[in-house]
Amino acid sequence: MTFWKRGWIPSIASLALIWVSLIPLPFIAEIKFIPIDKMGHLVAFFVLSLLYLWAFDQRDGKGNLSHIKNWITFLIASFIGAFIELLQHYLPVNRFGDWMDFYFDIAGILIAIIIYPMFKRKVLRRFGLMLAVFSVLQVNGQETYITSIEYQKELSEEFANPETSPLDSVDLIKFKELDFFPVDTTLRVEATLIKESDTPFFGMITTTDRRPEYRKWATVVFKWDGNEYQLTIFQNKKLMESPNYFDYLFLPFLDLTNGKTTYSGGRYIDLRIPEGDTIIIDFNKAFNPYCAYSHHYSCPVVPSENYLDFEVRAGVKKFK
Repeated sequence: MTFWKRGWIPSIASLALIWVSLIPLPFIAEIKFIPIDKMGHLVAFFVLSLLYLWAFDQRDGKGNLSHIKNWITFLIASFIGAFIELLQHYLPVNRFGDWMDFYFDIAGILIAIIIYPMFKRKVLRRFGLMLAVFSVLQVNGQETYITSIEYQKELSEEFANPETSPLDSVDLIKFKELDFFPVDTTLRVEATLIKESDTPFFGMITTTDRRPEYRKWATVVFKWDGNEYQLTIFQNKKLMESPNYFDYLFLPFLDLTNGKTTYSGGRYIDLRIPEGDTIIIDFNKAFNPYCAYSHHYSCPVVPSENYLDFEVRAGVKKFK
């Protein structure tokens, strides 16, 4: 059996990998080390190399390849990895060529060459789907990272602007930027919505005598690290009357970082009413109430029901 009888599979997988790697992403000035991205490179080129090894194997995947075929696979896959980084560097797609990515590509290729003899043909046929899945995960991880970094930049710019900053004048003079946890793409979760209907408005307790009117809009249920959690989402009556913020939702929460690395009173996340029965909660966009920066503000107190018994190491940290 010649390469060309099987070779269309890794060839299509290669084109798909190149295409996914060139999907334009939102603009960002700098890309830092993203673990999920590097692991995506390693897994993608591990699977791609297995497909090429299988296509070159004249013995239906049951025997060892010759060193020549190993080298051919290594050269083809390495060329694809380098080609992708060069395209990302030179094409205007808001992607960044990174030789660290290429090193992880090489690691995936070498692992595939070492363990290929352990695999049989029927197993390798399924790796094309695996490659597609991991490529999607890689892109999703990069996009989550980039949107989170953009959010952090915008929030810091807001705090640095005297017209929009909640900081006291003494703090504003020396302010440079807010301190955030490193972006954690696993803390961007899809939650199931259990919507409420016609719930009454109530005066939410704040840090002062002010009692803004909110209602319970839904309960969200999500899984993280193998455990299931639930939080209550609220809707502000006054914002419902605004043409720009009528669909805004309010998610306050407490977690085990409070009083240590984050503000003792908990943090907030802004959401908008989604279509369907699920909602994305990105804890990388968790921010402090204004009370964390100045005693001049009145802030809703996080209800005890919205306590998470784990450390949410994402979003903004305690202001120092």
